[in-house]
Amino acid sequence: MTDPLTVELGPRSNPGLVAQAAAEATFLAAWRSGRVPHAWLFTGPRGVGKATLAYRIARFVLSGGEGETLALDAAHPTFRRVAAASHGDLVVLEPGAINPETGKPSREIVIGQVRALTGFLSRTSAEGGWRVAIIDTAEAMNRNAANALLKVLEEPPERCLIILTSNAPGRLLPTIRSRCRRLPMAALDDPTVARLLVRYRGLQAADAADIARLAGGSIGRAVELADHGGLALHEAVDALLAQLPALPVPEIHAFADRIARPPKDAGDSFPLAMELLADWTARRARAAGPGVVESWLSVWDKIGRLQTRTDAINLDRKLVLLDVFMAIADAARSAQPNRRR
Repeated sequence: MTDPLTVELGPRSNPGLVAQAAAEATFLAAWRSGRVPHAWLFTGPRGVGKATLAYRIARFVLSGGEGETLALDAAHPTFRRVAAASHGDLVVLEPGAINPETGKPSREIVIGQVRALTGFLSRTSAEGGWRVAIIDTAEAMNRNAANALLKVLEEPPERCLIILTSNAPGRLLPTIRSRCRRLPMAALDDPTVARLLVRYRGLQAADAADIARLAGGSIGRAVELADHGGLALHEAVDALLAQLPALPVPEIHAFADRIARPPKDAGDSFPLAMELLADWTARRARAAGPGVVESWLSVWDKIGRLQTRTDAINLDRKLVLLDVFMAIADAARSAQPNRRR
């Protein structure tokens, strides 16, 4: 196990990967067989290293693919060019591109980005080798973008590798999933997450252990919790939801105001608050009996859609949070025994 981690380096420039040896071995075996699938779908919780592995593979393939492992030294020219986003045979699609209509970063991957990918794949390799495309957080593709990608997957060019990463593969088109080799990536165990938090964030062991239990095996999630007051935010969300099926309206309005309109010196905790609400809902879905689980799944799915679209179309964050709390309260009321008769 190596310790360099995406805590300090983004996936594009991170030379290490933690606890994903099995996933690396699976790809390496396929590559060495000479029958490597042209499209891969890396799945697993957010923050377990999917994008880091995608870039690790891209560097390996673009450097010739002849090493005994996927690891490439950070001083290698290919590593440095990939880190600098200057390699001619690598293209990356991800949310965050500026939407020309709003002038803000989009949380969606749009059809224009996929069309650019199609143009990239239609050309010959800039350096005479393989071409690699990474679609990071593939469920962020809107419907038009997903349909455009499907056409690429149906007729892939030669010597081309397309890697999709997804935190929620169920949100992808079934036809996209069926055309990719799926590679699940496991969550990290809590002791590993806690150890890395102590090392990279200097937390006390007890605080690190508490955050690790909330992180669901994701070091990326654990770092967000550590950096954005995650323990306090978790306690606040739990205190509100503990009052269900009643809806503590004044308290929820105050919470939504604080999250949606934080002080200037405070960080943006809206994404983390939405994730905590989604996690709470997912736990209720897993524990629900027949006739109730669909209600919780519907709320969980709604939170996911709102997470993607809030900034994409400039929704009011406070109204989004209030809508989520109302949906949760409705599901909680429907789950009461006297309501299921």
